[in-house]
Amino acid sequence: MKGKNIFIVEDDPISLIKLKNDLTNLGITVFACDNSITGLSILNSGKHVDMLITDLKLPYNTGVNFIKEVRGVYKKLPILVISGTVNPENIKIIKHYKCHDIMVKPYDRDRLEVILADIFDD
Repeated sequence: MKGKNIFIVEDDPISLIKLKNDLTNLGITVFACDNSITGLSILNSGKHVDMLITDLKLPYNTGVNFIKEVRGVYKKLPILVISGTVNPENIKIIKHYKCHDIMVKPYDRDRLEVILADIFDD
C-alpha cells in the first residue's frame, strides 16, 4: 500500500482527520476535499489517484450522484464508500456503480486495512 495515492471526499472534519491519519500511518499519500464539485475538479485535473474514498452525504450533490459522475469517466478507479447513511437502496446503487465496498461509520480500521490489501494486492 505504501506509495499509493488515495483521494478522500468527506465533509465531516473529524471523520476526515481519522481517515487521513489511519491511511498516512500505512504509508499512503492522502489528499482530500469536502465536497463533490471540488472532488470532480481535482479528479479531472489529471492528479494521479489510485483510489477514491467518499461519503454518501456531501454538500452540493449526493455521494451517489458523485459516484455516478466519477464512474462515467473513471470506469476502473477503485471506490470505497464510508458513510453513516447506509440503507438498502444506497447499497443497491453502490453495487450498480461497481464500488469496491461500503463501510459504516464509525469504520473499523482493521477492516479498512483488509479492503486496501484486497484492492492493492498487498
